[in-house]
Amino acid sequence: MTAIRLIKSIALILLYIALLPVWILLILLKMAIYKTVLTKNMVKSGIPKEHARQMAKEMSLTNLVTRNN
Repeated sequence: MTAIRLIKSIALILLYIALLPVWILLILLKMAIYKTVLTKNMVKSGIPKEHARQMAKEMSLTNLVTRNN
């Protein structure tokens, strides 16, 4: 029983290691889409384009993680 759990644990760890690059790419893609949509919406609401881009650059990953849906 213990050997089976050990094998399952090792398999899960290897799976997480294999999927880590995919997760990182998905997070970066989501962040890029978020900033693009944010900039477009700010420009539509009347904020100058350069100012909107600068504000979008100040956004961080925590905004995506802690955002309430």
